[in-house]
Amino acid sequence: MKSKKIQNIILFFSGINILFLGVYGALYYFINQKNKETAEIYSSLYRKVSEKDDLSSLERSLTNSTEKRAILESYFVRQEGAVAFIEQIENLGGYAGVDLKLNSVTPPKKTTDEFLVDFSATGKFENMYKLFALVDEIPYRVYIKKAALSVLKSDQKNAAPLWSGNFTIVLESYLEH
Repeated sequence: MKSKKIQNIILFFSGINILFLGVYGALYYFINQKNKETAEIYSSLYRKVSEKDDLSSLERSLTNSTEKRAILESYFVRQEGAVAFIEQIENLGGYAGVDLKLNSVTPPKKTTDEFLVDFSATGKFENMYKLFALVDEIPYRVYIKKAALSVLKSDQKNAAPLWSGNFTIVLESYLEH
């Protein structure tokens, strides 16, 4: 009888241990699941906060760079500003003191990306040189593709000879759209 009683006590405590192990296992599983859900929610929240910070930073950068972008934009000639650019080239002749005549303007085509402006000028050598300098100083990226200078015969003996020049410049800072 004593052994049966001990056996019942052992079985009882074994059952209680198994029950506690089951409860412990179930609690461990549920807590682990909640930890995973919490980690996912935290990670998602962190990503959203980080994205919001990135967007705020980008917005500040755009706001702070508005003036700089406007200045940078002024260095490009857009399609609608091409006529103003051509007029600016024509006005250089007056500033340089030469007679400037626009020969042709060739906007970019599918076969070439070059915006060409071909013009001729007549004047004193120092004024022709000044024209070169003014072309170099316009606030756009241009380069002189062709320049040809020749001296014209002077009718007067002591007068400074007149020079004639044909020039082709390429506007590199042209945007079609």
